[in-house]
Amino acid sequence: MNIEVITTFGHWVKSRRKILDLTQEMLAQQVGCSLAAIKKIESGERHPSRQIAGLMADHLKVPTKLRATFISAARGEYAAYALPPPTQDFFVPDKIFPDSLQSTIIRTSLPTPVAPLIGREHELTEIMGLMQDPRCRLLTLTGLGGIGKTRLALESAHRLQTIFPDGAGYVSLIGVSSPEFIIPTIADELGITFSGPTSPKAQLFKYLKMKHYLLVLDNLEHLIAGVEILGELLLQAPKIRLLTTSREQLHLQAEWVLEIQGLPVPQSTQVEDLENVSSVALFLQRARQANVGFTFSSIDRPALVRICQLVKGLPLAIELAAAWTRMLTCQEIVQEIECCLDFLSGNTFDVPERHRSITAVFDHSWKLLSPDEQNTLKRLSVFQGGFSREAAEQIAGATLQMLAVLVDKSLVRRSGTGRYDIHELISQYLLVQLNNNEEEERVTREQHSRYYLTLLLDREVILKSQRQKAAVTELMADIDNIRLAWNEAIENGMVDVLVQASGPLYFFYELNQYFIEGATCFKVCAKMIQGRLTVLRNKNETPDKKNLEIALGNMLNYQAFFTLRPGNYREALLLFQDSLALLRPHGSSSILAFGLIHKGAVHMALGELEAASELFNEGLTVSYITKDSWLQAMAFGLLGGVLHNQGKYQEAYRSISESISLCQSIGDPYLTILMGAYYSHTAQVVGHLLETQDLFSESLRIARESGNRWGIGTGLMIMSTIARLQGNDLEARSLLEESVVLNREVGDLWSLAWALNDLSFLSLKQGDLQTAERCVLEAFTSMVEAGNPVVALEALVILASIRSQSGMNLDAFEITVYILQNPSITTESRNRAEKLQAEIAAMLTASEIETARACAQARSIHDLIGEPQTG
Repeated sequence: MNIEVITTFGHWVKSRRKILDLTQEMLAQQVGCSLAAIKKIESGERHPSRQIAGLMADHLKVPTKLRATFISAARGEYAAYALPPPTQDFFVPDKIFPDSLQSTIIRTSLPTPVAPLIGREHELTEIMGLMQDPRCRLLTLTGLGGIGKTRLALESAHRLQTIFPDGAGYVSLIGVSSPEFIIPTIADELGITFSGPTSPKAQLFKYLKMKHYLLVLDNLEHLIAGVEILGELLLQAPKIRLLTTSREQLHLQAEWVLEIQGLPVPQSTQVEDLENVSSVALFLQRARQANVGFTFSSIDRPALVRICQLVKGLPLAIELAAAWTRMLTCQEIVQEIECCLDFLSGNTFDVPERHRSITAVFDHSWKLLSPDEQNTLKRLSVFQGGFSREAAEQIAGATLQMLAVLVDKSLVRRSGTGRYDIHELISQYLLVQLNNNEEEERVTREQHSRYYLTLLLDREVILKSQRQKAAVTELMADIDNIRLAWNEAIENGMVDVLVQASGPLYFFYELNQYFIEGATCFKVCAKMIQGRLTVLRNKNETPDKKNLEIALGNMLNYQAFFTLRPGNYREALLLFQDSLALLRPHGSSSILAFGLIHKGAVHMALGELEAASELFNEGLTVSYITKDSWLQAMAFGLLGGVLHNQGKYQEAYRSISESISLCQSIGDPYLTILMGAYYSHTAQVVGHLLETQDLFSESLRIARESGNRWGIGTGLMIMSTIARLQGNDLEARSLLEESVVLNREVGDLWSLAWALNDLSFLSLKQGDLQTAERCVLEAFTSMVEAGNPVVALEALVILASIRSQSGMNLDAFEITVYILQNPSITTESRNRAEKLQAEIAAMLTASEIETARACAQARSIHDLIGEPQTG
């Protein structure tokens, strides 16, 4: 019997539908969506909304226990293999939490191991038992480096993830340099983006508060000083379970500790089924991988047993020893290891604790290398997160032939993508060797920094083109190296290199929605430059003053941008003011135009349209002088947004159309979608939106391919407007619901509020007043907190309509009075509010109108929206 392998959610739906003898037309009719929508779902072109997914679950007869997992898989939050095979009768495993407690699914993020785990069944049984014990909410796996803690934790998480309603996630903390970055790292791995003035810690705790989730935190030993945050997390999120790995205990009250020992070691050569002993089995597996011609005979038994005994079953040491079977016999491997283990005294290693027995293996491998191999290998230790062949040659002088030698000796690993990496423990050992020569270390690190910051500069044009996805993918593979290079350049005061790399780094961070990291890295750089500038000013030295002022203005500009993105408008405004004060005296430049345009964007968000218009026009002039068409497109589009808000729709359309034309010639899908958000509103008013449907559809497709969540969310808003104009309200609503989810994940409050307003308006049109009010109140509240009156007032217009349709005419009338007396209102919102007020007034008496106007003057807006009055 052949078992069908299910690879995607759409594949699963198609198989289940056929089992139930349903055609696509029948399923579409039952669910209440179009045939085209079902086809797109089954082909994987789109995800259904939660509402549609719930209806599909009903008509595909998905069991109640499986419903939450089905909906999450439909939304792309679980992979299809999280669902059982779509057979006639389902088998649904029991969960450790009742279905009534299931909550919003978190993105499951477990790496897939490249090889099966050998042995460890006893430890796995113990871990799985403890993680299902309600008394154990924090389990720490401790042991030597290289003992296999990470691999064991991952295997446990893979086996446990279906038991936890919200799944399991993995966070590596190897590259986290300070406890203060624990929270941002966890949030990044879980796909959470912070926004607003609330602390990141509070936002993470709030997000996880009701989640039933297993979180694996790997390599905590260097962050012990900050692990109290995990105790706080357990208090704030009572359903979270933590599985951590560390070379030492965390010393937390909630902590349960399981010390991981080496793999079982045979006590003699007379053991039956020797090849099934875990340590021996691991050696044989790795030896056969290293040398497919390797054979194990009775002659090798004593030596193989001795190897396992010498390294005390330490998995990494076994793997490295096994690699030598390409050159040495098992007996020769024993002799070499024994030479390096002579310093042992009982169970104590005369080496730093973090190296212990594994150092013997590293010392052995190191001494067998030629001087050239040693020099190359220790220079390769400066990389983080792997490296390319080109980077290895430029920074460490590693030729292809040298890399091949090091790969053969299992000191460097080559992945299936063509990249190389070094095991973290080996890298730590090699860094000690590099640090022994201060000048060599300094030169190597400077070469590393220059290489990756130059790589950023070289990819700047591609990042803003149709090849954007390829550039992002390439740079993302080296994100750890880029971060390290930036920090090294700051430490060494490499101002010129930092300025050159700042533009592409800003855009790369923006494409990946790294708002907090972006603000932090540019802030640190600005602080360094400010320090150097202060020294020069104190000494009255002027030769480098101009360059440093431009550099500082440059960094403050990007810091301001990433402060603006989550909605911190006032703080961003101050930073832009400081930046422009530094840049204006030094003439026209693209970075000056950038600052002018984005400071204008802040004023537009604050409802200060005249100030915004002046800055956009000035930025446009500067961008023409510098021949920067990308910033020209930005300026034209934002200027069109101001004109739209002023009610000058034809002028707005001409300005934004010029922006869209430039976007098409540039080919940047990010810029096209950004400007398209403004275009869609204006083109809708003047009746030209459908003409550009293909352009925005293609931009959305590219955004989906590249995984740009902001681009997808904004593109969905545009396409939902087009769908609504075409009379397909169901499709429009589905697109908006997806947009809301994505914008919430990204943390862009402005885009989220815009999507919520659109969803509220559509829900009102469909008669779903409860959803309409919930969405519009969230949009209003977030925009008031962020200080954006324009979008907040748009929300109030919709809210007044909702209250009126609900029969609360007095309340609705009072809200329109408040709206119309606010100076930040746009012309479009004013016209809608005036029309609505006139309609409501026709249903009220003169006395009621007078009372309503008086109440609107006396009550705050929060009173108005919080306590609706019927009438």
